[in-house]
Amino acid sequence: MDSRLGTSHLRFKHGLAKTRDQALDLRVKVQASHGKIKHCIRHFDESRDAFMLAAQKALDGTAKFEALKTADQQLREDCDTLKGAMEELRLLHFNLSNLDFELFSEEQKQAGAHNYLDNFLNPETTAPSTIETITAGLDMPGDNNEIPPLLEEYFDVLGDSRLLKERLDYGLLPEQAERAQRREIKRDQDDVLSMSDGEFERSLYTEREDLEVELEELRCRAAELLKQCLKAGLDPDPTKYARHSENGSSISHNESKVERWLGYLGDDGPMSGAGPAHDKIRSETDDGSRPTTPLQETVIHDSLV
Repeated sequence: MDSRLGTSHLRFKHGLAKTRDQALDLRVKVQASHGKIKHCIRHFDESRDAFMLAAQKALDGTAKFEALKTADQQLREDCDTLKGAMEELRLLHFNLSNLDFELFSEEQKQAGAHNYLDNFLNPETTAPSTIETITAGLDMPGDNNEIPPLLEEYFDVLGDSRLLKERLDYGLLPEQAERAQRREIKRDQDDVLSMSDGEFERSLYTEREDLEVELEELRCRAAELLKQCLKAGLDPDPTKYARHSENGSSISHNESKVERWLGYLGDDGPMSGAGPAHDKIRSETDDGSRPTTPLQETVIHDSLV
């Protein structure tokens, strides 16, 4: 009886993982379709503007051109309505992805790192023991701490997404404010501006929107890579791939983007990894307790959401 229940439970978990896989594929397809539609609308706007400019040169002052202007205005209103609906879809898709990452995190915390790997295995397969305890100490000669290519790609994508998220949250607004200030200085000096005020505002909005789309694509890619790592029996805990100094602190082997958001791996001192990730780990361990590993806290949620 217990054996049948165990097999049924494994099949349920396998089915859940398969459903999550299908949901991820659908979200990626929705994201791709949204991007294609946005690209087509942009070309349509440019073509419509070019057509109206040519019509104005040829038919300005005629009744036919006035009729064209009326049709063009209606077309613009319909296009704006479509853009508004697309923006609602983008926000819903963005929020859906955030909720899915939160669910991913909670499932892993409740099931435990080892049991969570079972979700990616067939019912007849035994989960490999891949989560190792990280102990401080000197690396022994000949130890192989080289990061597998799949994990390295995962860490790079995760690092890219973290940097892009930081830019969206903290860097983009000052960048745009500085450009706006330079624009006003040019205006005060009676310099010719490259675009109208409306076009400038739209360019700022489009820039943020494009970065949010890029961030969503990176998140989906990171989720897919994490799933592949787990299926391959790879441990996505970045502290596993750090060497240790004589005082037991960890030093990253990799001079890559991942160091930026894993700054807490550096030795304590003036040059230790500072930044949001470093400050977060330090603040959580002021009571002397050992911080949970990035895998236990769900790397993808902690670093991206």
